[in-house]
Amino acid sequence: MRALLFAIFLVLSFDHAAAQDRPDVTRLTADELQAKRRGASALIVLDVRGANEYAISHLEGSVRVGPEVDAAQIRRLLRGKLRGATVVFYCTAGVRSEAIAQKSEPLLRAAGARSVASLSDGIIGWSNAGLPLVDRNGRTQLVHTFDQQTARLLFEPSRARFEPR
Repeated sequence: MRALLFAIFLVLSFDHAAAQDRPDVTRLTADELQAKRRGASALIVLDVRGANEYAISHLEGSVRVGPEVDAAQIRRLLRGKLRGATVVFYCTAGVRSEAIAQKSEPLLRAAGARSVASLSDGIIGWSNAGLPLVDRNGRTQLVHTFDQQTARLLFEPSRARFEPR
């Protein structure tokens, strides 16, 4: 029993130390991202959701890279566009995008990105802030939310969709 408790202590200590070694990724609110979009500086917005999610709605001008993307793939995709740019990742609620931003930040900054961030609360937060979404036909109010439980995060759950139109 003592050995088990010691092993758990070591694992928790290692995880805590490792977490302290990684800088927290910048989190932008929907309003902060919208302000950056209106600014003159270089901004790259990357959607890390699946194809069906992106088809239902996305932020205008965003590039879908998918949830399995890694920093090297992003660097190749954005070759020549990273220098001085702010790269913002987003997903449904901010969890996947924050993890990808965290992993990608060192390589993207080394490739010239000025900063790397994640949209806190994801596309749900964007929608809840009343900011515009698009699909292949233009403006939409729909948001992919996985299930009814996630749909409750929307101020207007009737906007939730699970499959593209």
